[in-house]
Amino acid sequence: EKLPFEFSPYEVRFAAADDTQWKNLGAIDSFLAQEKQDGSSFYYAAFDKWFPKDRDYHPPTYIFWLLTLFATTLLGFLSGRLFLHRKEQKRTSELVEHAKKLEQENSEHESLRRQLHQLAYYDEITSLPNRLFFTEQLHAALMEEQNIACVALVDLDRFKSFNDNLGHEAGNALLRLVAKRISASLPDNVLLARYGGDEFALLIIEEPFPECADIARGVVSALQDPITELGSELYVTASIGLSHYPSEADNISELLQQADIAMYRANEGGGDSWCVYDVEVGKRVTSRMELETGLRRALVNGEMWLEYQPQVEIATNRVLAVEALLRWRHPDRGMINASEFIQVAEKPV
Repeated sequence: EKLPFEFSPYEVRFAAADDTQWKNLGAIDSFLAQEKQDGSSFYYAAFDKWFPKDRDYHPPTYIFWLLTLFATTLLGFLSGRLFLHRKEQKRTSELVEHAKKLEQENSEHESLRRQLHQLAYYDEITSLPNRLFFTEQLHAALMEEQNIACVALVDLDRFKSFNDNLGHEAGNALLRLVAKRISASLPDNVLLARYGGDEFALLIIEEPFPECADIARGVVSALQDPITELGSELYVTASIGLSHYPSEADNISELLQQADIAMYRANEGGGDSWCVYDVEVGKRVTSRMELETGLRRALVNGEMWLEYQPQVEIATNRVLAVEALLRWRHPDRGMINASEFIQVAEKPV
């Protein structure tokens, strides 16, 4: 009728070593069910012992304050975490916006840098590299040891007359067409630049001089056919001067000067040709340029005068006509033959 131990509702365990114990467990379960039916049974007596109905139980006051402190601390912690989270989100949002602005500014700066580079190093009309770009590339090429280089300056013959007759817009269009035709005739390793006005420049690196001459010959040949894209047939020819480094020139200044002298010599012969610089070419061109300068000074200083040579009929000894001859006494060179300076004086500027 009673269990051989004091029953605690807190401690109820069922255990079975094997299947034979299920009968005993069933009996215990039936016994507990009967005890629950009797309000005065030990089952309820145990409950009264552990949970007395008449005990006025009040938990200690410090537990309430501990719970209050814990709740307040937890609430403060959660509120702080929420505040920090929102602040972090706001900061993250600000950083993202700042990063976007920086990216946009960097993009704008890069675009501006490309525009400035284009303006600084490329020609606006032909989109070719300009004189500055050409000079820097030439300087870099000559800085390399054992490098050989050739410079060719290309001057368009009588371009001023095209520009004056067609107008500047048509002249610019003509420059673009000429640049395109010259570019198509060049090998891939040749740099083509607009040197200024109606002049172009070629930089040929690590090529023997005969190949440089072939390239110049190819440019002259490329301009033989008329240009018809502007509504009429226009024949544009070029005078090309070549100089070679290091066989002729020792530095950039000499190289460009010699190419310019050779170009002047090619133009002096009527254009539509090319000329290679050598010492004799330099002397002839220098002499001619000094002659041109002297002619301008001679007119101001009164170094020229006319002499009249009569044409006499021998049979009658009668003067039929008078031939006027221009004479020039140079202050350094003395009398200069008219055959030297008349040709220079008659050449159009």
